[in-house]
Amino acid sequence: MKTSIIATVFVAQLSATLWLPPCAGAEPPPLDPLTWDGRQQQKEDVCQQDLNEGVFLKRWLVLGPFQAADSDGSAQSEAALERAFDHDFLADADGETSTQPRAGSTWRQNGKEYRWQFLASDGDAVDLGGFYGEETNAIAYAWAEIEMAQAKSVLLGLGSDDAIKVWCNGQLVHRNWAKRNLHPDDDLVPVHLRAGTNSLLVKIQNRTGGWGFACRALDPRAKTDKLIAAVRRNDLAGVRLLVSHGAPVNEKDQHGFTAWHLAQIWDRDEVAKCLQAAGADRTIAMPMVGTPTGMLALVWATLKENHPGLELVGAIDNNWYEAGKTKLNAISNLAEALPIIDEALVRPLQDFHTSLHWPTKASVSYLPVEFGFVENQLIVCGSRVTNGPIPGDIVVELNGQNARERFESVFAQTLGPTRYERIRAACRHLAQGLKGSRATLKLRDASGQVREVTLERGSSSAGRGERLISGRNLDERTGYIHIAAWTGWSIDAFDALLERMRDKPSLIIDVHENGGGQDQLADLAIGRFLSRPVLTSLSFRRVPKTDDYTKRLHLTKPRGPWRYEGRVAVLINEGCHSACEHFLSGMQLAGATLVGRPTSGGCGGIQSHELPLGITLYCSRSISLHGDRSPLAGIEPHHLVEPTIADIREGRDAFLEKTMAVLK
Repeated sequence: MKTSIIATVFVAQLSATLWLPPCAGAEPPPLDPLTWDGRQQQKEDVCQQDLNEGVFLKRWLVLGPFQAADSDGSAQSEAALERAFDHDFLADADGETSTQPRAGSTWRQNGKEYRWQFLASDGDAVDLGGFYGEETNAIAYAWAEIEMAQAKSVLLGLGSDDAIKVWCNGQLVHRNWAKRNLHPDDDLVPVHLRAGTNSLLVKIQNRTGGWGFACRALDPRAKTDKLIAAVRRNDLAGVRLLVSHGAPVNEKDQHGFTAWHLAQIWDRDEVAKCLQAAGADRTIAMPMVGTPTGMLALVWATLKENHPGLELVGAIDNNWYEAGKTKLNAISNLAEALPIIDEALVRPLQDFHTSLHWPTKASVSYLPVEFGFVENQLIVCGSRVTNGPIPGDIVVELNGQNARERFESVFAQTLGPTRYERIRAACRHLAQGLKGSRATLKLRDASGQVREVTLERGSSSAGRGERLISGRNLDERTGYIHIAAWTGWSIDAFDALLERMRDKPSLIIDVHENGGGQDQLADLAIGRFLSRPVLTSLSFRRVPKTDDYTKRLHLTKPRGPWRYEGRVAVLINEGCHSACEHFLSGMQLAGATLVGRPTSGGCGGIQSHELPLGITLYCSRSISLHGDRSPLAGIEPHHLVEPTIADIREGRDAFLEKTMAVLK
């Protein structure tokens, strides 16, 4: 991730004067810290820097880097890294609570000389990585002083890459053991600056990659933005902190919303009471986009201006929008309206890359079973419960309702490019709910016996955990490679598996339930089966807010020291999306046989549109033509496979058996 630094800082506010070392000319020669009267000498030889609210501190003394590693330089455990973060590396120089450095002062520690150096940042953030070079598991310090004409409490906005500590006048006021990128004002720290000289010490620890920090005293505009964000998160403590430090409760964001508006929209009752006590004006008119029909219009306009394939699913006129308005006639609360807007405008697109998200959207959890609809019955296809449902059990009732009738009711309202995708969506819908909620299943097993089980929803995913890429030999003639996703592994892993199967006359590549990832990784795998370049996909990317498209030809080239020339079959199903369909398109052109069920279809790429109130619309960028099917319709297998209830009960993998038969 990033590199770590420890910083000692002294901050000012408004008319405060920030004292720092000379800002022009060469760095002063090193001074002996034992003979240095730090405070007096510094005031004799400084340049002054005004500190204003909203302006980032850019001039610092910095010291480091200190290594947070074992004595032999080996990698640290999480616990060891945190111990290093809490270690006082300045113990030999009066310690973190008392040190008073000046430019050029030095001392030696563990045989290494450390020197305080002046650093002036060109941007809002102080780039320690640029100053010290790339460092891993490192710590550094930076510091300054503030002269205050009178005592004042201020609210500091801090960002860091990675962990951060803060002392004000020798007192620890903030600690965040974080692993993160640098975002200004991630942490809000109240400090009291007394009349006269104040010190602020910031300690930052980096892991890998980028390394730095940012610090400022928040101005009213920043406080307003942070207040509105805190209301959106339902962060009552954050709201109270900001209000107590003068955040203007009636200021508006760029869309015209006040903090009070957000509290009303998202039903933040306790937050609303806090804002009301702070003087929130409840008479300020709600912006139109904060109403159900206003947000419906904005989402529809954003889709029309950016989605590449509305017409492909029948959205040729404004019928979807008008139908949505009708459904919203009796609704006045936006939080209640958003699921209806999602249902009216987004879900009908049948597009894996397009979705609508809002702050109060319920997170989905699943029962520890997987349902399927086989031979006109809702059945258990997989189970993660010991002594619970068994694959092949028929679900007779679900929460007291006839399971088949319940499935058919949900299926009738489910969207998808194929019957298989709709079955999948309906089965997932029956398994999902709020985390901790329960469902009672009446099950009939192979012998006809009926029993009841009650299961609790707890998983955030409906699938099983598994290795991203693995392989084995099925027999002396057939190799098998399973790829769960096109991300999270390197092509070297694929090449190593293929090398082991070089002499096998047949190879099965299993990508069922592979939701996609990186086209580039899929390309590298396809290349091992090609004798010539092939056109893997043809994409048309829409130019935002126009009806123009740019065309992109995606050629995949042969790769590797040798080409696999045996027979290849690829296992697919409706769980294959995006980059996985890119892979399948290329493998078809390489001569592979596809076995299973049709893929999901969908447009390509993702763009995010930040709407007001913390609402985000994710939207496809382009239409990608894969294989011989149109977009949003998926890729057909050469051999269709439909497992039976008997297959599931007896543990037979009908997909694999069919594939083995095809390869013989």
